[in-house]
Amino acid sequence: MKMKNRYKFKITDNKTQESKEMENMSYKKMLKSVLVTSPKFNGTIHYTNKKGNDVCHSIIEGKKIWL
Repeated sequence: MKMKNRYKFKITDNKTQESKEMENMSYKKMLKSVLVTSPKFNGTIHYTNKKGNDVCHSIIEGKKIWL
């Protein structure tokens, strides 16, 4: 039985200004899959959490920054 992915993430790369959509079960799993392909990722990640709030995370050099 295959589980349905829960969230749709919009990932924007600051270097190339490209954005792509990715589906995954959680933020942590999605971030891990992005950092495996590019460990020094710079960009933003947007998604809607389980309570319906829009969330935006900024990632610099592969680490989340708090604004």
